[in-house]
Amino acid sequence: MEENNGVEKKVEEKVESVEKSDSSEDHATEETSKKDEPVVDTSEEKSDESEKSTESAEKSSEESPVVAEGSQAREVSESENSLQKKLLIGFSFVLIAALIYGGFMMWGGDGVTGNVVGSRGDVSGEILADVDGYSILGDNLDKEYELYFFTNNLPEEYRAQISKDVFLNQTILTHLLYEIATDEGYKVSSKEIESELETQLGAAGIEIETYKEEMKTAGLDYDFFVEFSRNQMVIRNYMDDTILKDIEVNEEEASSYYETNVEQFKVEEKIRASHILVETEDEAIEIISELDDGKDFAELAQEKSTGPSGPNGGDLDFFGKGQMVPPFEEAAYALENVGDYTNEPVQTDFGFHVIMLTDTQEAETLLFDDILEDLKAGLLAEKQKQIVSEYFESVLAESDIEIF
Repeated sequence: MEENNGVEKKVEEKVESVEKSDSSEDHATEETSKKDEPVVDTSEEKSDESEKSTESAEKSSEESPVVAEGSQAREVSESENSLQKKLLIGFSFVLIAALIYGGFMMWGGDGVTGNVVGSRGDVSGEILADVDGYSILGDNLDKEYELYFFTNNLPEEYRAQISKDVFLNQTILTHLLYEIATDEGYKVSSKEIESELETQLGAAGIEIETYKEEMKTAGLDYDFFVEFSRNQMVIRNYMDDTILKDIEVNEEEASSYYETNVEQFKVEEKIRASHILVETEDEAIEIISELDDGKDFAELAQEKSTGPSGPNGGDLDFFGKGQMVPPFEEAAYALENVGDYTNEPVQTDFGFHVIMLTDTQEAETLLFDDILEDLKAGLLAEKQKQIVSEYFESVLAESDIEIF
């Protein structure tokens, strides 16, 4: 990962608080990209910065291991660059929940659907619901449900949070939106979808046949995926051209938000460090001795560290206070100058660390002019979410929905 001390990276972190992106798929995808190793403190409540740093799945696939080593850590690895994740990043219109700017869970349970599903827990029947005369079938819901988990690369434990009972709301809403869009003349051909899919897969270095085999192995129907994605694109095109067309955020609105919420744009002091993790204290002492003799820290990390950051020379990127387990944080922040390393092993529950300070970042308040465009983008996303939510409520209120 390239080192980035500038405003752009800080703005990205701060603007996330404006977007308030708390969708389950963001969090769920994030969980799947975490790796077990020792550094991030998971026993205490994280600071705002650490919470924000874990919100975007796509972002987690790009960032290097800052929050990168610990039981709640993230690190780029071969497993994270799975076929599904590559496709999810490039082919983002797979599910309406992702493309309609709001997140999945707001449409389930007691959300804005007005509790359409209610307490009904059995969705295994042949006909689950009647929506303006259209039957929602159990088999179709099953396929969409499995496709959702496959394309978002979600772990099994998220089925408890995103149950089929909840997912039925999503299916009902998707059908209603598709009917509205097609009535307005919106069309997308299957060939367009397949062409877009091949383009995105090609950019990720994946052959279409390889992807088809991946879906087949997962028990999914490629043709169903294409047809479902076609429907999603129809809906997205309609939403972009109508409901979202004239929504904007001007500089005055951004300025008002900035002045009212200036605390959100304060960036705390951070440091950047690298570490070498080994199993025993004697190994750590030997590494310190080699460093004293002039050995290169990064080379030793690549050679001896048992942590996933080892291949990257032990780099942990920037982190603030409260993100690392206390013994690690205390030792890292005690280093005074860039290039200093701990002269004694630092013990945590995961082993013994040798830590080097590699950079520092002073606390500051981001300037309005420097973050204007990113702030406007964040506020726009929030405004779109609100308008879409209201539109969805009106669509559901005007529809004749019966749950069986």
